[in-house]
Amino acid sequence: MPFALASVRERNRPRRRWSVSDMGLAAPIGISNPDFSSVVAQLDMAGTDGSTSFVDSTGLRTWTASGDAQIDTSLGYNAALFDAAGDFVATPYVKADLDWWDGDFNLEGWIHASSFANWSYNDGNVNPSMVGCADPASGTNYWSFGPNASGNLMFYYYNGGAQRQFGDAVPTGADAHIAVFHRASDHHILTAVNGDVTDHGAVIGTPQSSATSPVKFVLGMINNRSIDGYVIALRATRALHYDLAGFTPDAYPFPSS
Repeated sequence: MPFALASVRERNRPRRRWSVSDMGLAAPIGISNPDFSSVVAQLDMAGTDGSTSFVDSTGLRTWTASGDAQIDTSLGYNAALFDAAGDFVATPYVKADLDWWDGDFNLEGWIHASSFANWSYNDGNVNPSMVGCADPASGTNYWSFGPNASGNLMFYYYNGGAQRQFGDAVPTGADAHIAVFHRASDHHILTAVNGDVTDHGAVIGTPQSSATSPVKFVLGMINNRSIDGYVIALRATRALHYDLAGFTPDAYPFPSS
């Protein structure tokens, strides 16, 4: 059963910002990630304004852009821009890396949007269309994560039926960090907005995925619903990485070592 969450607990933390250049600089000098060896996907949106090349900082996967998905620098730093008109980037889904229920797992991102009206689809417009294991152009969605049209963080997964965890409200008009975790020790799903964590309880049943095209690990569009806004950084880690009692999110771009 989905779990209703408490009201948002705002945190006003200073956030450092760095622009990612096309020179390959992926993080400020001297900043490192002790869990980088467990990172299985990482997009820091490096490149020049208007570029359609999306480079994974792990070197493990190749992403392909569709529609008008592109690097944008209008916010004063690099971000992926999606315009709600068929934009997405995708890479083949690798079950050993991305089946989140098989161990500790953390999927997180920095986002920026003026509205989340186009960030979900179907069933009351609640299934998130930001990122997941799905066919971007059809209703096939094994799991997905992101804000829904009401502005609440949500994690959806399919176990023979639809399972949904509804999280706290995600701020609009500002940079926001969102995250979902699977904690293997108790099989719990947790979500976080700007480091404030809510535990949704144990995974129900057996989640599913597919590595067969056209299903992909996709960012920006699921079920033909393309998001409208910016994804500043995206990272998937086969480790919890943060203290789940509450944490300060890593600044973007995420460290690449």
